[in-house]
Amino acid sequence: MKRCFLLSLGIELLMLLPLGAREIRSLNDGWTFYKGFVKTGPVAGSSFGQAPAGESVTLPHSWNAQDFQTEEAYYRGYGTYSRILEVSEGEGLQRYFLRFEGAGSVATIQVNDTFVGEHKGAYNGFTFEITPFLKPGDNTVIVVCNNAPGFEVAPFGGDFNIYGGLYRDAWLLKTGPVCISPLYYGSDGVLIAQKRVSEERAELSARVHLSSAEGYEGCELRFSLLDAAGEEVASTLHDRLVTDVVTLNLAVEHPHLWNGKEDPYLYTAVTVLLKDGVEVDRVEEAIGLRYFTIDR
Repeated sequence: MKRCFLLSLGIELLMLLPLGAREIRSLNDGWTFYKGFVKTGPVAGSSFGQAPAGESVTLPHSWNAQDFQTEEAYYRGYGTYSRILEVSEGEGLQRYFLRFEGAGSVATIQVNDTFVGEHKGAYNGFTFEITPFLKPGDNTVIVVCNNAPGFEVAPFGGDFNIYGGLYRDAWLLKTGPVCISPLYYGSDGVLIAQKRVSEERAELSARVHLSSAEGYEGCELRFSLLDAAGEEVASTLHDRLVTDVVTLNLAVEHPHLWNGKEDPYLYTAVTVLLKDGVEVDRVEEAIGLRYFTIDR
């Protein structure tokens, strides 16, 4: 069971969800927003200088929240978000990742005057590692969003509004040197497939993406399934990690099947990364085991 409590990060209170050695902190508070974009630095692809002054906002935020209701056309262009991120001394063995669950429509990320990356597409999450760009103390994060019309990012247009801004939650992930990778297309790094499911047996496959700054010596990966009461019903272990992608398979005899509103039963899939027998990362996800058939 996940426990939530408040952690002070700089001058603000942020949410911390302890899962093994991984920390997940909400970055929804403390942003400054400027409607537009002021280029004060080098060309795009390296950095774009300092963020201009603006209004304080809390995510989720869109600059089109009101203007499309007026007689004037709603604004489509640039919007600049900035905030301070504090990193404590003595955290040199940690890795940091910025995750945004949605940004419309193109987002360019900069940390401490250094270009980190660009994401195109408003409707899926994305993650960038920012470890190399951080320093102890205050760090400046700038996100420039752009929802201007263009032909590089779908949709090109339609009878709907194409909103701009950081319109979903933002997070800071902190892990150890070896972790379950959050960089695989914005996922949590664990892709679970239900290969065969029936009343008698359920077979699952977990494709786990890993990331290491020091190799995988001494690392093991465990994939388990817990029932609704938290009891383990199946588990498998991979004890010789040598690559960044590992597939684990397990089976559950006589599973309790998910059946919509009648019986929305959920298991919990738990993926644990261990190093020298110590848990260093963990990903948990609820999952319902089910199947369907189509006849004439």
